Amino acid sequence: MSEGLLSMREIGMRFRRAVFFDSRYKKLIFYSLYLYAHLLTYKRLLDFMQTPRIVDMASEQLVGLSVEMSYTNNMTGWLWGQFMPRRHEIKNLVSQDKYSLQVFSADFDWYTADPDTQFVKWAAMAVTHSTEVPSGMATLTLEGGQYAVFVHRGLASEFLITLHYILETWMPTSGYVPDTSRPQFEILGEKYRRDDPKSEEEIWFPIKKKTI
Repeated sequence: MSEGLLSMREIGMRFRRAVFFDSRYKKLIFYSLYLYAHLLTYKRLLDFMQTPRIVDMASEQLVGLSVEMSYTNNMTGWLWGQFMPRRHEIKNLVSQDKYSLQVFSADFDWYTADPDTQFVKWAAMAVTHSTEVPSGMATLTLEGGQYAVFVHRGLASEFLITLHYILETWMPTSGYVPDTSRPQFEILGEKYRRDDPKSEEEIWFPIKKKTI
């Protein structure tokens, strides 16, 4: 949270102290803090609202580990727990960026999918060529194409706020629709910090031109 802004917990504590010491101003204090809380929420929401950059990405070769899962049976933590200690085994790296990637079925629809929908989750890194693949890992060719690239700022638990903005606010007026034939992924670069509210990661969302 930005310096100078009160947390919701601190707002509540100040309200309780003010009411305890002078109940005559209870209504004024309540509405002042209520307004401040809403302004704070609005400022936080602005972090998720953005115009993405549109990128024509070339195909990439990835090496990593994968698991079939759903959001109901979320195995993301387990997967990364397996991958991170072994990432140094991957040779010919393009960079130190990590790819968190979702491969969906051909009939997947972002707007009708439910938490039980199965998909394949990857934890991987990009390589210049994949002649040496560590035992138990596999390669994945990330097909090129057009992507809308957003920046998610904040905790992983807030990811759905950014996703909701992409699908419900930006996408309908963008002239694009999701391209479900290609994976959606996140790039965890040098600004990514696990469990840090100041963390940043890129969301690469596959798109194609909307047809009338």
